[in-house]
Amino acid sequence: MFARPMSSLEPTTTPSTSPVTAASPTPLPAGPAPSWLTTLSRPGPALLLLLLIAGLLLFPGLSSFGLWDPHEVRLLEGASEPIPLADLWKPGSAIKPRLPMVPIKLGLKLLGPGELGARLPMAICGLLLLAVMILHGTLSGRVRAALLGGLLLLTTPMLFLGARQASLHLLPMIAQLLTVTGLLGLTWPRPGRTIFDRVLGLFLTALGLPLGLLSTGSLIGIVVPSLSVGIALTLCEGPLLGELLAAALTGLGLIMPVRQLLVTVQVRSSLLLIAAGVLLVVGLVGTLRSRRPIWLASSILAIGLFPALPTSLHGYSGWLAGVPHWPAHREVQADSLLKTLGFVLFPWVALVPAALAQVFADSPSNGLSNEVTDEPNDSLGRDRFTQVLLLSWLAVGYTLHTLQTALVQEAAFAAIPALTLLMGVYLDRLLSGHKPSLAAVVSTGILAVFIARDFFFGPEQYLSAQLTELLKWPAVQTGTDPLISQGGQILSTVGVVVAMLFALGMYVGKPRAVALLPASALLLSLFAIHGLLPAVTRHVSYRGIYTKYEKLGGGALGLFGVQRSSARIYGQNSVEIPSLDELFKFLTKTSDKRSFAIVGAGEMAALDVHSFSHNLPYYVVDDSNSQFLLLSSQLGPGEKDLNPLRRLVSTTPPKPQVETHITFDDKVELIGYDIPTEVQRGSEFVIRLHFRVIQPVGGNYRVFLHFDGTGSRINGDHIPLGGKYPTNYWTTGQFITDEHRMTTSRLNQSAGYYQVFTGFWPGGDAARMRVTQGPHEPDNRVRLSAIRVK
Repeated sequence: MFARPMSSLEPTTTPSTSPVTAASPTPLPAGPAPSWLTTLSRPGPALLLLLLIAGLLLFPGLSSFGLWDPHEVRLLEGASEPIPLADLWKPGSAIKPRLPMVPIKLGLKLLGPGELGARLPMAICGLLLLAVMILHGTLSGRVRAALLGGLLLLTTPMLFLGARQASLHLLPMIAQLLTVTGLLGLTWPRPGRTIFDRVLGLFLTALGLPLGLLSTGSLIGIVVPSLSVGIALTLCEGPLLGELLAAALTGLGLIMPVRQLLVTVQVRSSLLLIAAGVLLVVGLVGTLRSRRPIWLASSILAIGLFPALPTSLHGYSGWLAGVPHWPAHREVQADSLLKTLGFVLFPWVALVPAALAQVFADSPSNGLSNEVTDEPNDSLGRDRFTQVLLLSWLAVGYTLHTLQTALVQEAAFAAIPALTLLMGVYLDRLLSGHKPSLAAVVSTGILAVFIARDFFFGPEQYLSAQLTELLKWPAVQTGTDPLISQGGQILSTVGVVVAMLFALGMYVGKPRAVALLPASALLLSLFAIHGLLPAVTRHVSYRGIYTKYEKLGGGALGLFGVQRSSARIYGQNSVEIPSLDELFKFLTKTSDKRSFAIVGAGEMAALDVHSFSHNLPYYVVDDSNSQFLLLSSQLGPGEKDLNPLRRLVSTTPPKPQVETHITFDDKVELIGYDIPTEVQRGSEFVIRLHFRVIQPVGGNYRVFLHFDGTGSRINGDHIPLGGKYPTNYWTTGQFITDEHRMTTSRLNQSAGYYQVFTGFWPGGDAARMRVTQGPHEPDNRVRLSAIRVK
């Protein structure tokens, strides 16, 4: 049935007439390679160098910044619960796999609840992932490319953030990389190292498969690595016994998840039998015609579909690593993962087009042949196989990850090592003296600039790589914490500089110039680790608040609108307060001792209205966190009230630059505004609108700001006071100063004069609040002064 006997385990070195194996890679430049490049081609020095750089990047200051809430706090809460062995397969009270929680649980058990206990296991997992990268390079004969791929992965947010915070995506990546590496050695071992590679491959596969199954399910943990290896062996005409093993694993890995998905879809039994029969025939005919055993995966799956399906599924499925549902998520599209990869692999994602193009450029001009020869050329065929394997791994992983996300739940992309290893191969070519094409240089620079530009509008995308949800970028007051308030502009600028260094290093093309790529990526990583990360943490962690609470002497501590888990983690005694009445009773229950309360920033509007209506004072003694505030019943010596609403909400009339008398719906009067006369493109400026509340608004309106220029508009719609004081809390007799920060873009806005309009809008298609007194436009917009954008 096959072109050579199944007992032919070892490919010989006899030249092959196959177009695939006959094509040789682009020759290297004449002359010996630099000694340091030769040294880095050995596994020992490569591993030591990579682990040294990783240690310097991942471990310093690991516990110096607080736990993120809710992201890390939620994981610590889950890890604090018992995890029986049975829960690793089917959790009793969870919808996600429990195995990725085990490293965090071990860290908490050994080091106690806190930053070090939660993060040290992740840093160790990061080192393990990089070590397996070098192991993959050893078995594939591309140690230096694996070193570069590991350095590349290390300097992306996906790894240096995931390894410095409690996260769940490193173990699935380790599992998939272990399985692919094991199957590489098992199915096509290196000449002269056959027994060693097969024994090592068997061990790695036996370790990676169960880890993958328990952490990501069968589709991602078994099918992705086995199908990737099978496809690569087919395209490169590798050993048939290895391809048969990959086909068997693929077919067996598909049976249970496909059966459970068919139950969810509620497919009819008659259709199932027809489909199983078609798959069986397709598998057998494909095997006979192509003489490649990868087609047997279809027949194995078909055999597994013939038994009757159960009537229903009961909750969590270990085979799918979650709870399947139908119909699929509509927001998940075929290209949904591309945007995420662009952000979590910045800046190295800019090399993806050039690296992928190089793989196809190395392909034989007459394409891949289906002809099977008796003796494939091992030195060229296996080298080609290791590169095609990365490409097939990336393609299969992308496809099944998208399917898993759509039908089950959001999960981290476990095939990222395939992409970084591909780019490592490309960087290795550059270090070896290959000159990149001008198209590669231009595409790299342009792609990096485009992604860096996106950070201007969404810097949270860069720091969300380790999360399964998007980080909410902190909203800070104007003039405070510039690294946060101008984070998008700063990160975008740094990203553009890195993009230019990337393009410069590729354009020069010399090995020392190519070093600009990892050097610039390393600097960006250090800026994120020791700059952006601590700055954001100040606003998404309770740690700073508890530190301030202790410095102020401690005392009774209440929590209002705040999870109590943070208090347990930081070892504080606290009381959960259910209502505003109880909060003020708690703050004033003793006159001789100070009481404190941590309050969510979103509760401040209701709290301030209650204080204003009942004449009950309170004081903010710590406002360093934009999401949580520390209140006290009294101020100590030298302390000031840091309430952000005191400056913007009062009973004293403000003094605007321009006075007006315009009434909206006989409820709110615009008494004036402060608007600069001119601003620079790309700069930040502040607009203040001053209102007097005549009677309660009775609805939640947005304040809209339209900057209308020639053929363009700058939009500034927002919830008043940065979301801290919505209109449904505005109370009769109050004066509200709505301070809104705007930024103009050099890319999207042209210079010129812009007329400013404002008003109140409830959102959607609902009507704007009517202007009942004062000059206004027919569409209930109020014209303010003009502003010049230079």
